[in-house]
Amino acid sequence: MRNIRLLLAAALCLLGSAKGLAQVTSHAELSNQKLYVVTTPRGAWWVDQANSRMHYNASATAASDIPTGDINYQFAFITHEGHTYLYAPAVKQFVQPQKYFVTGYSTPVTYTGTVVKAENSPLTINIGGSQWTWDTWTGADDGNTVSIIEYANFSEDDLNEAISILTGTAHFDQHKAYTITCARLQWAASADHNSLSSVTSNPSATDADKQFAFFYEDGKLYIYSVGAGKFLKADGTLATGTLGDPMDYRIIGTSGYDHMLLIPSLHYYFNAQDAGGYAINYYSTPDDGNKQAIVEVAGVDVYDEMYEIVHPSYFVTYVVKDEAGNTLYTTDPLGTTLGTHITELPSDLRRPYYSYSSADVTISEKNTTVEFTATWEGPFEISADYASAHWYDLAMRGTWYVTSAIKDGDGAYKTQNANTIA
Repeated sequence: MRNIRLLLAAALCLLGSAKGLAQVTSHAELSNQKLYVVTTPRGAWWVDQANSRMHYNASATAASDIPTGDINYQFAFITHEGHTYLYAPAVKQFVQPQKYFVTGYSTPVTYTGTVVKAENSPLTINIGGSQWTWDTWTGADDGNTVSIIEYANFSEDDLNEAISILTGTAHFDQHKAYTITCARLQWAASADHNSLSSVTSNPSATDADKQFAFFYEDGKLYIYSVGAGKFLKADGTLATGTLGDPMDYRIIGTSGYDHMLLIPSLHYYFNAQDAGGYAINYYSTPDDGNKQAIVEVAGVDVYDEMYEIVHPSYFVTYVVKDEAGNTLYTTDPLGTTLGTHITELPSDLRRPYYSYSSADVTISEKNTTVEFTATWEGPFEISADYASAHWYDLAMRGTWYVTSAIKDGDGAYKTQNANTIA
């Protein structure tokens, strides 16, 4: 009888193991209460903790090849508020559309039954070229065809911790300001408060133009210029009255220049150049230009003004007209604050070759419209109508001109050597 009981226990244990290694066949089968291993014919997904990145083990192409209990091979698919996110418990970070781990921003994913891809883009997780990556290759192959296999239970405490990270446990204090400096230069707002700039000398913690704050909204991180009173956009400009674009960061050390700031939607980094100024590009290897020291500034709290831009109680609409009173453009209502004194059109709303009238408006109502007159100061005259048009010859490559007198068989304008024009 004892032997029969032992055999029955062993059989139940084997059944339990088989059940625990069940393969997921659809997105609907993913559970917040489970950890999974993910394999492909080219290898198993794996966390390379030493380099803070996702990688793979080419010798592990099946669940049976995974080292027993190794958390670096275990992943959670966490569904929260209708979206699913890929989480690496080994480093307590969410996986992004790049191989390196970043924090503060999470990209929803979906499992098609064949591949794991970003929810709202063609980016698909793939193994190829000796690396784990995201790319736009959508054809199923040995690098992106995955087997997602239940491996272990994911405890409720660990799940709650992951969700708290997902929903924006702040790495930066929103009630503080910071300087951002790399070995080459210090971040600053441009003199016209229209874009990100930099200084290579006279670094300062007290100059507001060289101070930045961080704001969290819907689990995403935004960077705010204290001096300009504007949020940073993905193209390096500063936005008037709007939130700007989500930013993110990688932590690459524990002291000194230990942050790398980036734009997650583009997978681009802020890279300071030796000659000064910033390039925003794909270069992601840590160096003196993209490793940032982010240092707290004492006594500066701009949270309320950031919040008021994101959740405004007061709005201003800018209307720009020409000298004849014709409306050239009208902005959407932009967030502002009570008592704001407006004297000029914000620089990021201006267009080249125009000068603008001044204003004298103080925000006192919930919705305010401010008008400006634009005066053309370009290198040529704008004609009011065809009858009184001022005509120009247009030079191309020195001696060639566009001419309306000569057309080809399709009616398109042609060029003609200047020496042959009477």
